[in-house]
Amino acid sequence: MDQRENCMVPFIVRIWVDESPEPGSNRSWRGKITHVPSGQSVPVTDLDDASGFMLTSLQALGVK
Repeated sequence: MDQRENCMVPFIVRIWVDESPEPGSNRSWRGKITHVPSGQSVPVTDLDDASGFMLTSLQALGVK
C-alpha cells in the first residue's frame, strides 16, 4: 500500500442548483458532504459549512 494512502481522508462533495419555482427569483446552490470512512454526511449551503465539517472530521483523527 502506498504510504500516502494511509494519510488520505476521502470526502464526497455533491453540489446542485436549487431553482426557485417563482419567475425572477434567485437561484441558490445546495450540497451535501460525506466523510467516506464513517459515512457521516451533512447538508451544506455555503463553503463554511463544508470546510467546518472537514475540519471537525480531521481534528477527530488527530490532525491539527
